[in-house]
Amino acid sequence: MQTMLHFLENDRDRLLQAVTTARTPEKTQDAVIAELDRLLYQYNEQDVSDRLKEAAANMVQTARHMAALLTGYGDVRVWERNVGEETKGRKGRKLWFWLFLCVGIGCFIATFVLFQMAGVSFAMRDAVVPLGLLAVSLAALFFAGLFLAKSRQVTVEKKKELQTEITMDGEGIYQALHTAVMVMDKNLDDVRSASEWEIRRKENAGDAPVLASEEADLYGSLLEAWYSKDGDMAMDRLADLKYYLHKKGIDCVDYTAEHAAWFDLMPSFKEGTLRPALVKDGTLLKKGLASGGD
Repeated sequence: MQTMLHFLENDRDRLLQAVTTARTPEKTQDAVIAELDRLLYQYNEQDVSDRLKEAAANMVQTARHMAALLTGYGDVRVWERNVGEETKGRKGRKLWFWLFLCVGIGCFIATFVLFQMAGVSFAMRDAVVPLGLLAVSLAALFFAGLFLAKSRQVTVEKKKELQTEITMDGEGIYQALHTAVMVMDKNLDDVRSASEWEIRRKENAGDAPVLASEEADLYGSLLEAWYSKDGDMAMDRLADLKYYLHKKGIDCVDYTAEHAAWFDLMPSFKEGTLRPALVKDGTLLKKGLASGGD
């Protein structure tokens, strides 16, 4: 069965391409979430248990909420872009141009009318007013032309705006996601081990244990006494053995003439029990050993 890390490493180039072309944190986050969904789909396509699928889905869901933390900025490029031009004329000078033009034309027309009214013969004293108007007309037209020239001097300003371009740190994002997926695989492996152990435990639930709990405690205490090399401790533990057998309904019977058939006899000058007979409900389980007279 393949791990999520295996699928991520196979998708490395595709993920780096998606992150590099994202350009914005939002689009980068979408690319990371899409990759997590792809990993979950590929993992669940395998022959995995429902318990593993559920665990993988929960981990991926958590990682989706943390996707914003997996994004990182690379280089930020800033430049200016022309968006148009703005022309600024001199409106005040245009107003003066029209004023002087009107005065000049008006005075010129007035001069022409006065000369027409005077006729061919007129005295010098009668020419003072027309000549004055003519001078005013010429002066006004001169200033009108001057202001016209100045009004054509306009200011052209180029409109600019700042543009920024953000490149995302694709390799850094991949490494962060790589670490997160490694943790997910470790947790999934723990879930799989626990699930397998649970299955084995249920399969063996019907089998009788090799040692009952009481037997294991008894044997452990006897071995402890033997390893300790302590005689008193060994005697105390042996007393526990008689109590254990009694709880099982097994009696330790000492040698008597009445129960002589339950014992093997050894010649000796002194009678006594060397090993008790084990009896349950009047039935001999194990013969004892005793010493008897010649």
